[in-house]
Amino acid sequence: MKKTTLSLIVSCILSTFCFADQQADANLSLKGLPSVGIHVDELPNDALRFGLRAEELSTLVKHILDKSDVKVLTETDRPNVPGKPYLNVSIFLVANDKNNSCALMLELSLWQEVKLVRDGKLEAISVMTWKSRGLTLIQPGLSLPAVQTKLADNVNEFIKDWCQANNKPLPKDKKKMSV
Repeated sequence: MKKTTLSLIVSCILSTFCFADQQADANLSLKGLPSVGIHVDELPNDALRFGLRAEELSTLVKHILDKSDVKVLTETDRPNVPGKPYLNVSIFLVANDKNNSCALMLELSLWQEVKLVRDGKLEAISVMTWKSRGLTLIQPGLSLPAVQTKLADNVNEFIKDWCQANNKPLPKDKKKMSV
């Protein structure tokens, strides 16, 4: 478990450094973005054991975004919006059955349709244009608050970057932006 957890931590840190150089460009992809949909990837099997539910994670993201100027699209509205943007929540778990805990990496990413500059004839493809990651250790019964806090941090980072890209002020009451 220690090797696997260490590998997950190193992977998260390295990918964050690799993506940091691209973050300024990624923030440009937020300019003019009025709204996003929300999608939670299928959770790993162990997620249920630790009390995680996709619906609760989706509701949390929506709740925090509702307190900002970023509008949340319904699943029926999203296909009609240019770029079909959505925030994607992904969770990766490495469980340790010996002490009934696990390492969890959470990724929040923005996906939207884009066209290649070199070949505008290609149909628009959906690509990740922004992301934020977080790592936490969780145990049954204590996992939901830890995951909610980490996810709220990632959503708040998205809102901060979105506000900067769109010359909007950050929401005044930080308490509104928490779990």
